[in-house]
Amino acid sequence: MGMALKWFPDHRGLAAGMTAGAYGIGTALTVIPIQNMIASSGYRTAFVVWGIVQGLVVLLIVQFVSSPEKGWKPPDWEPPPAVKTAQSTVSYTPGQMARSGVFYLMYFMMALVAFGGLMVTAQLKPIAATFGFDKGVFLWGLSALSLALMLDRVLNGFTRPFWGWVSDHIGRYNTMAIAFSLEGLAIIVLTMLVHRPVWFVLFTGFTFFAWGEIFSLFPAAIGDIFGPTYATTNYGVQYTAKGLASIFAGWGAAALMQAYGSWTPVFFCAVICDLTAGALAFFALKPLVARRLRRLAEGPVPQASLARSPA
Repeated sequence: MGMALKWFPDHRGLAAGMTAGAYGIGTALTVIPIQNMIASSGYRTAFVVWGIVQGLVVLLIVQFVSSPEKGWKPPDWEPPPAVKTAQSTVSYTPGQMARSGVFYLMYFMMALVAFGGLMVTAQLKPIAATFGFDKGVFLWGLSALSLALMLDRVLNGFTRPFWGWVSDHIGRYNTMAIAFSLEGLAIIVLTMLVHRPVWFVLFTGFTFFAWGEIFSLFPAAIGDIFGPTYATTNYGVQYTAKGLASIFAGWGAAALMQAYGSWTPVFFCAVICDLTAGALAFFALKPLVARRLRRLAEGPVPQASLARSPA
């Protein structure tokens, strides 16, 4: 991801989305074989076999990957004014980034969206089992759950380059506001129609479509705000927001289900998280980043001073 941000400053959102989309779409190709292997040979065998496959692929492909030289840009490309004002000309170390209020706001927003998305996606199988969608044939020899899992992963992969491309044209923070709000709306509709298998498949897919964009928009924004030199480590720090969200999402959703005997509170908790993040993207993050980059563009500022900036 870090190298994608460095190689394509002219299409940073799309590059991040294509990279993240690869591991989203990849799961669509392997979910059924892995399920079958777990059923026939157990999860230990599945872990070993697919771990070896994954390791061999990584060892092969990494031979063809390299980082660009410092300050590299595409030949004959000059950043247009809109890009110049939206991308930092200074690269910040992880320590300097950690002293910025913008980073903590982004971290909080990513945790919110990841928490809401994981509350729904992590409970997809129990939700399907509640309505009997995990059994029987729904379409093409598959149950509604199996079809939903495959569709969700395809859309979860496609959404990442799509929203990344959109953000290259209308801005990261406008795109965040739109995508997060659409996810909230999709979950509201899913809540009303979850008991019908056709709508269960379609709107879980749409929920994934509006959720996967966090894996393209946030790394692209990290590269924009804090520069390309430390983009890999900086996004690694940002990505821990998903890990933090996952700690609470699984048992949180299960606890709400047990307490209320319904999936509705789980869905609406996710909706609140998504709509809150969408509002923060537009009304808080967007003006904060604009002020930060405007100050930087007005003249050279010592790196240490920039690191201490509250924005």
